[in-house]
Amino acid sequence: MTKERYKKIQGFSAKALILPAIIIIFALNAFVVMRTFLIDGLNSKTMASYENYLEYTRAADDLQNASNTLTDNARLYVSTGTMAFIDAYFKEYSDEYNGKNREKAVETLKKSNNTSAVHSLEQALETSNLLVYIELKAMKLRAVADFGYNVDLSAYPELDAIELDAKYASSTAQDKRTDARELVNGEEYGAKKTLITEYTAQARDLILEATNGEYNEYSRRMKNSLMMQFVLVILLSIIIIIVFALLLLSLILPLTDNVTKIENGEKLQENVGLKEIRLLATSYNELLKNKNLLEQNLRSLAHTDALTGLPNRLAFTHILAGDYEDKKITGSAAFFSFDVNDLKLINDTGGHLQGDNLLRSAAKCILDCFGNDKGDNCFRFGGDEFAAFLSPVSVNEIAARMERFELIQAQNNIRIACGYAFSEDMSDVTPQELFKQADDRMYEQKMQMKKHPTCDLDNKKE
Repeated sequence: MTKERYKKIQGFSAKALILPAIIIIFALNAFVVMRTFLIDGLNSKTMASYENYLEYTRAADDLQNASNTLTDNARLYVSTGTMAFIDAYFKEYSDEYNGKNREKAVETLKKSNNTSAVHSLEQALETSNLLVYIELKAMKLRAVADFGYNVDLSAYPELDAIELDAKYASSTAQDKRTDARELVNGEEYGAKKTLITEYTAQARDLILEATNGEYNEYSRRMKNSLMMQFVLVILLSIIIIIVFALLLLSLILPLTDNVTKIENGEKLQENVGLKEIRLLATSYNELLKNKNLLEQNLRSLAHTDALTGLPNRLAFTHILAGDYEDKKITGSAAFFSFDVNDLKLINDTGGHLQGDNLLRSAAKCILDCFGNDKGDNCFRFGGDEFAAFLSPVSVNEIAARMERFELIQAQNNIRIACGYAFSEDMSDVTPQELFKQADDRMYEQKMQMKKHPTCDLDNKKE
């Protein structure tokens, strides 16, 4: 074969087709990677928006609950004259024992920059403060009725500063008690309590509206990004197929035709081209493999908690939506809500690494006691918050798992508040309602555990 002939054949080699194809494929792959990071960012924003929604609605609930606490203690004191209710009242009213939850709720909501919701909560606080004056007046009236005008209320400066109308100087103690009860049980007082409920409900509605707006925007952008991602992947696949077809027509078939010449003893340089085809096939397989790994890692990243390895909040939303393994949840089911105790204390005293170890141990404990064969029914959906789901399940099975749960906690020196809710037929209740019941019961147990701690920090460190 002459040198001129060799150069002519080399002019139609695969290199002339592969080089531009590699450039195009690399560019498209870069776009796919960029879109992957964009989708991941949108997913993070969606999760952050949901966490903010929980924080801000909890703030509205805190104001409502704190106002109710003040009302309950004021009414109880006015009705019974027991000084312990005054102490309980001022624990919430002041900074003592982590009080002032009404004011803290407003400050928390201000972080949302939702001026309408903040305004509604501020109105609720303002109305609550009007009730505080009535409550203080009623409590002062009851104290004077019981102990006279010389009663020592210096321990409660706000109460001591209340001045009673002159008409009460000549009224009987019983009249004073009756008037005190009327102050905190009358129509004016009740109307203001209703206003507080309306204002806090309005704040929650505004928070939900803003969150839905963010969610819809993020969903729209994610949908567009996924569509673009799909188009890019399809386009990438089409280009690879076209390049392979061009190589087949321009190189492989001519080389196959030359096999006859090789069998006849003629040596051809085109066998180098055959090696290029083998390299191209290898590159294509590697590209496809990398693409599949990328998609698999993306799915795993989107549904798995990095610290514990459990499914995350996003995975749990599918359960709350009523779907499990792409099927509608039917028959018997149980939801479990967990909250790891002492995490903040461990973080503050032992460091965040020890706190992370506590969370991993808690996750293993929950998975060992409530996990199924696949391990996909236990979730970490918050800092120290976990959940589990079982279906189908019986009451006896739940009792056995709970008994094992208590035993494992004791063995690992972990304290986890747990609440569960069970339904024999999921057609009678929604997953959200059932989990809400479990969550409420968990918080009840958590409050009991705080009142009756069973282990100290040194035990936690061990």
